[in-house]
Amino acid sequence: MAKFDAKKRYSLIVTLLIFGIILVIILVVSRIFGNSSVLKYANIAKIDPLVIAKAIEEPNKEAANITIINEIKRAYNLDILYGAGTESMVKSVNASVIYDAGKANAIILEFLKCLEKYPQNIIREIQMKNYTVEVYLVDHFNNNNLALSTRDVNNNFKIYISSLSDENKSAQAIHHEMYHILEYYMKLQYNIDDLYKQWNDYNPSGFEYNSNVNELDSTYVYKKDGSNSNNAYFVSIYSKVSEKEDRAEVFADTMIATAEPGYYTDDLGAIRNKMELISNALRHTFDSVKNEDKIEWEKYL
Repeated sequence: MAKFDAKKRYSLIVTLLIFGIILVIILVVSRIFGNSSVLKYANIAKIDPLVIAKAIEEPNKEAANITIINEIKRAYNLDILYGAGTESMVKSVNASVIYDAGKANAIILEFLKCLEKYPQNIIREIQMKNYTVEVYLVDHFNNNNLALSTRDVNNNFKIYISSLSDENKSAQAIHHEMYHILEYYMKLQYNIDDLYKQWNDYNPSGFEYNSNVNELDSTYVYKKDGSNSNNAYFVSIYSKVSEKEDRAEVFADTMIATAEPGYYTDDLGAIRNKMELISNALRHTFDSVKNEDKIEWEKYL
């Protein structure tokens, strides 16, 4: 009969336990790192300006659009669609399809300028939760809309952008709808009222939002000359429609600003405080934002 060796058995058990612990640690670390959009996509290069410059010089605008759209897809994992095949989606938002490659090219380039102001992985992070984000280009909205964002029952997010002649209004509309997309995502992760529970602290006493735009006026709306900075709570009349539109307007106004708006330095600071709440909510929600030092919407905070 073989002699029982307790020492060897003990050594084997210890070895197996150590191996098991190491394996568990590896699996946990792998899971954490594998679910991090920041780490997973850290090595993806940003938009290549040489690719865009070459596409701009391309006389065939259809070919140019394909190049730029593919570059956006590579860098941001974001799909841009227009023309044939988009008819049903465009019709669903009361808009007309854009078939003209030249018109589409102008919108794509304007959208690209706006998109590059966002953290590169922010769309990927949304998509990692199995939500889709798509951009549709339209010739025009039949109700004179500038842009529109939607979320369906399956949490597919879409932005519709029209052909505009006013570059500044176009950029503001794009950023406004981009914020809606970000807030759609935030609502799916948290109770939005918890993220913005202080929001009404920065509105006039007794103020109530009103969805009927025709009943709104410019009272408490910031004047660009800063003459009412101590009594300004909103950046536009449309801000007074609802909390979500107020947030989208504050966000968009900050994104297009090329100089610090007066409402960031006034004594009251209501609009600035709203922007700080927006910034805090975005940093709290998006991992791809938490580790960014320079965020466009925080440039004046």
